[in-house]
Amino acid sequence: MEIPKRLGKYKIEELLGHGSMGAVLRAVQKTLGRTVALKVLPPELAEEDPVKKKRFATEAKITARLFHPSIPTVYHMGRSKGMAYIAMQFIEGEPLDDAVKKGIGIPELVKVFAQVASALAIAHEHGVIHRDLKPGNIQLDREGNAHLLDFGIAKDEEGRDLTEHGVIVGSPLYMSPEQARGETVDGRSDIFSLGCAMYRLLTGEKPFKAENKRELLLDRMKLHRLPDHRLPPPVHKIAPHVPRPLSRIIEKCMKPSREHRYQSAAELYEDLETLRVLLASEEPEKDLSRFSFLVSTKLPFSKILGPLIAALLVLLSGIFFLLHQRSESLRPQPATFESE
Repeated sequence: MEIPKRLGKYKIEELLGHGSMGAVLRAVQKTLGRTVALKVLPPELAEEDPVKKKRFATEAKITARLFHPSIPTVYHMGRSKGMAYIAMQFIEGEPLDDAVKKGIGIPELVKVFAQVASALAIAHEHGVIHRDLKPGNIQLDREGNAHLLDFGIAKDEEGRDLTEHGVIVGSPLYMSPEQARGETVDGRSDIFSLGCAMYRLLTGEKPFKAENKRELLLDRMKLHRLPDHRLPPPVHKIAPHVPRPLSRIIEKCMKPSREHRYQSAAELYEDLETLRVLLASEEPEKDLSRFSFLVSTKLPFSKILGPLIAALLVLLSGIFFLLHQRSESLRPQPATFESE
């Protein structure tokens, strides 16, 4: 792709990266003196693949309605010199996986994970499922804050699926079992992917190992039936420096059945944010041991609600029985006569 010197009102400064969906450029909006990131779809890609053209436009519309500090703001969408482009907030920094290789402390990483969970909570609240959450799609800015990128294969509440029908999309290493099986995904699918990303970043190892992509997908489809030795060991077993509560949070995110994972990104955010605060407390070891127990014993709401309803019904039945017995005892008895 030939890089133009200008696109519309934007002066191109450098190429930041490129992939199957085109290129990302750093540019300056001269009228405001604002540096932006330009996502560009070259005309040849748009012509040879109409799906990419539609996906490109829909990504901008979906991302534009998500307002969160960890989701880059979309400023403008346009076309110039035959190229479609999206102007969005420029995040100066580096991908999270690159930053981790250079060294980041556990408290800082927990803060980043909490920010991503918070961004997902907002996206899910608007009916948007990311479907491609991985370390490479999380950008860390100069202040150490996370930004969730690339909603290119997202699915939104209006049913706009930014992918081809019948095609499994996403990154197999971080993909949830239901996504690998081609089933309908929801927010808990993103939670699984975030769990896999946290696992990889903290241990430096792939959570699931396979000879090739096909084997990886097949294993993911039947994750609930895999023997224990094929399942990822707990994070703290590989990386002993990782606090036990964080290991349990990740384990819960990566449950094969979505019913056993966190039921919302907001719930996951609460645990991560609590952990962040505890790590900064005066007695972190004491507080963490208590929190670790709470994480491991918390059940999905549906698992708690069922027994509560059953217990309530038993209690109400008992109360009704006692009231009935009391009313019977208070009822006037008919007169009886004895004949001599």
